Order: sequence, then structure tokens, then C-alpha cells
Amino acid sequence: MVKATEDLFAPTNPPERIQIRVGIHVGDIYAGVLGQAIPKFSVYGNAVNIAARMEQTSEPSKIHLSKEFHDLIAIGDENYEKKSLTTIKNMGEIETWVLKSEMIDR
Repeated sequence: MVKATEDLFAPTNPPERIQIRVGIHVGDIYAGVLGQAIPKFSVYGNAVNIAARMEQTSEPSKIHLSKEFHDLIAIGDENYEKKSLTTIKNMGEIETWVLKSEMIDR
């Protein structure tokens, strides 16, 4: 997703490059369709909240990972940059990682 936005520009004057932030976490979620008149698919759970906080505290054009996700997928730390503790609303400080830019370009 980050790579796909590199060549996108907002229709402003002058054109501005579009940048997105990505946050990833892993964990249990609950999902279902709520409502009868206007049914909506919704996803809930602590994993959803933490992923949202990862996105909110991410830098533009970066992929911000929780420690749990990093520990699940990381084979080595050469592709990841450890951030200092990140303060997460209603959770305190947690250890987080950022995927290095050269890995996003692959």
C-alpha cells in the first residue's frame, strides 16, 4: 500500500504527494454483521484497537508494527528498526518496530 501511493498526487495547487500510514498488530478479534435495516460488517477487539493506535502513531509512508506482530514474523532484526517505547492511549507504553524503507520498496 505504501509503495502504491508513491506516484499518487492530491489534486491541489501545487500537487502534493499522497502519504499513508500503516499500523499492524496481531490478536483475537470479533466480527459480525450488525443491523437489519442497514446491515454493516463490523470488526471489534483489542487487536483492532492496537492496530489503529499503531497507525495513528506511525510516521507518513511508514509501516508501524507492534512487538507481537514483529515477534511473529521477524526472522532477523536487520529489516526492522526498533522504536523507543510508544505511548498508546488507554494502554500505556508498548514496544514497537518500523519496517525499514528499503523493505517497503521491494
